[in-house]
Amino acid sequence: MKNKPILIALTVLFIATAKSLAQDPVFTQWENMSLYFNPALTGNFDGLLRFRAKYRNQWESLLKDNSYRTSAVSAEYKFPAGSVRKISVGVFGAHDKAGSLDFRNKAINFSTSVTQHLSSADNKLHAIAFGLNVGLTNSKLDLDNAQWPGGMTPTDINEKTNFADVSGGLLWQYRSNTHFAFQMGGALHHLNKPNVSFSTTSV
Repeated sequence: MKNKPILIALTVLFIATAKSLAQDPVFTQWENMSLYFNPALTGNFDGLLRFRAKYRNQWESLLKDNSYRTSAVSAEYKFPAGSVRKISVGVFGAHDKAGSLDFRNKAINFSTSVTQHLSSADNKLHAIAFGLNVGLTNSKLDLDNAQWPGGMTPTDINEKTNFADVSGGLLWQYRSNTHFAFQMGGALHHLNKPNVSFSTTSV
């Protein structure tokens, strides 16, 4: 059965996305920061090298200095070796700030993907890609603007915390010789279930 690899890939993709949760709501246009949403999209472009940058400012007219501000940069490189199998690497950095507590997230992520074409080198119609993303995030709060019951600031709270984060993704794509392309994929974020807490007391 010629289409058996495609059916297997679609079945695995359906099972993975059926169990996945919603993405972290930071960017609205996934195609501009594809590494963040699905590491399998690393290297998914024509060429060998790509750089991207994005800045988003939300609710500034209402929240003024407490508006949501997010900036990000990314770089990807696709190794030229290989005809039906391609390996790509990427790096992604993001900075997010929001609210009167000046809540900030600084993240650096490294991703890699392997793209396997399911046909010959001269007839690359179907391809499946698997990606992995590993990163480190630093979260910080400004407790000077916080209000506490009774006016007493708790002593068991840190203003910053660090945690590692891991995500994986799967992608299936079809590209015809007439420049028509179709993609379907999904990603599972926070696979290591990081414990994000500002409390110094173990729970």
